[in-house]
Amino acid sequence: MIASSGVIEPFLDVNIRYHHPIVAILHHVKHSSNSFKRKIWLYDQGNYDNYRSRLSQVDWDSIIDQAESLDDSVGVRLVYIGQLIRRLPFTVCTGYNEMVVQTNINLEAMTKHVAGVEFWHHRGFWASLAYLGPDGVHLDCTPSHSQQMRKYLRSIRNAVIQAPKFLRPV
Repeated sequence: MIASSGVIEPFLDVNIRYHHPIVAILHHVKHSSNSFKRKIWLYDQGNYDNYRSRLSQVDWDSIIDQAESLDDSVGVRLVYIGQLIRRLPFTVCTGYNEMVVQTNINLEAMTKHVAGVEFWHHRGFWASLAYLGPDGVHLDCTPSHSQQMRKYLRSIRNAVIQAPKFLRPV
């Protein structure tokens, strides 16, 4: 609601600009903003020995077995296991990206001779980490950097397009 308004005398030299400012006094109630909860990760306080121990206990063969069982149980003829993506070093524990690389190598080797299970490399996401957003973890998908997400989605689309090449006969 406008309480009052009017035109006042210019406060700039007339030789610079000849404008009379318009002034309005508004009565507006500002509502308090809602706060939100968020989880803050303190990476320097993580129990990385436990993390490495739990990671080494993962039965990687069961991932392949699960993928193979999809064919037997529901008739899925092709399963892609996507390449894990590295993160910016400041967001992860020491050795994390090396574990990602090793896991990708292991998954690729394990799927190499398994019918109906393929390891998919996301093209263009390995040479540099420029595709990551400011948090160092997620793809940068701001309006000015949407090409990163489009590149990732094109990679997924290419996996679907390439699928007939990998399908085994029924």
